[in-house]
Amino acid sequence: MPEKNLHFHEWLERFNLLVDRSIAELRGIKVKARRVRERKAVKWYSFPTQVIRRDIVRGLGELYDIAVAFAKDKSLDLKEREKWSRIAAFIAQTINTIINSYDEIKIEKSLDELKSRVEKTAG
Repeated sequence: MPEKNLHFHEWLERFNLLVDRSIAELRGIKVKARRVRERKAVKWYSFPTQVIRRDIVRGLGELYDIAVAFAKDKSLDLKEREKWSRIAAFIAQTINTIINSYDEIKIEKSLDELKSRVEKTAG
């Protein structure tokens, strides 16, 4: 297997792992009961969204840095560098969406869209 394909497959494995883990964390809603003044048990949802969003953005940031490095790598042919540039742009758009959105469904949709774009670009 050529070295550039090996790098891409390693990057793609890391990417898929990050997206799958992030979506699982977004879906992992913890239901807790707490007491209010009237001593009634009330259910509320605990979303550690800032922690989850921070972890997703950090992971995507690492993958973005790798994609940019490959896009600037002069040893790769122009078509391959163009593919990495597109992937880096998709990741940057997704990071921007995650940073500016507090809606978990929108974040999950954005991650799914990024995954499909990467698969389309890779294929």
